[in-house]
Amino acid sequence: MSRSLLRSSSQVGQVVSAGDTLLVLEAMKMETPITAPCGGKVAAIKAAQSSLASAGALLVVLQEDEDADEEEEAAAADLLKAAAALSAAK
Repeated sequence: MSRSLLRSSSQVGQVVSAGDTLLVLEAMKMETPITAPCGGKVAAIKAAQSSLASAGALLVVLQEDEDADEEEEAAAADLLKAAAALSAAK
């Protein structure tokens, strides 16, 4: 089923985080947000507003933020340390 690009929530050059909404598609009056799978910078938006997009179509190009991976790993390590400290305190 083809979907129409309802609106773009991002711009080329914008820095986004994992989970940020990039585009909103519409089909049969139902809106579907398309979110960033990782942090990075929007390099290109390949679909124009009101254009139709079929399954598997390339809509947005992201340049992955290499620093984001390191930051996410550090945050995960901090969470593990905090969880270990809580477990030890019990």
